[in-house]
Amino acid sequence: INLFPNYQRGFNWKAPEAWRLVLTVLEERFVPAIVVHQKEDNTYDVVDGKQRLSSLLSFSYGSEAHEIKLPDAASRLRSLGEDDCELSLYARLCVHPLPFLVLLR
Repeated sequence: INLFPNYQRGFNWKAPEAWRLVLTVLEERFVPAIVVHQKEDNTYDVVDGKQRLSSLLSFSYGSEAHEIKLPDAASRLRSLGEDDCELSLYARLCVHPLPFLVLLR
């Protein structure tokens, strides 16, 4: 999946927006579809949802890009009454359905 087609803007979300999305997923609430365009070479360009997809990838890989890391998330969720460990947070993120809409060539 190409997150950087020439028509896409840069990554604009700050940590609060990314956190909201991560908490939405971990609380198993609805997340709008990621829209991708299938190209002739069977690769995909992100048309809509780059901020969402980038935030979730940042969280799941522990990137410092938005200061969203599993230990921080575990601590934050514990403050909300969650007792999950980091591994279960990652598992919850991985199993949450994230809808994709594919626009064919």
